Amino acid sequence: MEAPKLRSLRPMYGLVDESKSGKFGLLFVIPGVDKTLWMVGWVRLAGDAASIAPFAADSRVRLSIAVTVVDAYLHCAKALMRSELWHPEIWVDRSSLPSTVEMLSDQTGSQLPLESPAEMLAVTLRIYKTRAVATA
Repeated sequence: MEAPKLRSLRPMYGLVDESKSGKFGLLFVIPGVDKTLWMVGWVRLAGDAASIAPFAADSRVRLSIAVTVVDAYLHCAKALMRSELWHPEIWVDRSSLPSTVEMLSDQTGSQLPLESPAEMLAVTLRIYKTRAVATA
C-alpha cells in the first residue's frame, strides 16, 4: 500500500518515526461503522521516481509512504457499541476539558502560551489558508 506524502503535511507528527524502527500501527475507525480495522507492519518513506509515479498528477508529492502490512485484525463491535462513541448527546462537553495547548504543556513540561480555543482555531485557519495558497 502506498500513499502520497504532500509537502503541506510536513512534518508528519505522530505518523511514524521511520528513522528509528520502521514499525507502524494504524487503527481505522469510520463514523457509523461499528467495527475497527487494526493494521501493523513496516513503513518507509520513498522518494524514488517509481514510488512517486502513481501520484504524478499532484506536483506537491515529493515522497510516498510505502506500507507493508504484516497483520490486520477486525475488532468486534462490542466495545464501540458500549462506548456509544457515535452518539454526540453523550459526549463530554469540550469546555470541561483542558485545551490542546494545556495538554501539550502538561505532557512536555513546557510553558506554552495559552490561547483560547477560538484563538487557536483562527491561527489554524490562517496557517491552512496560507499553506493551501502556497502549495497550489
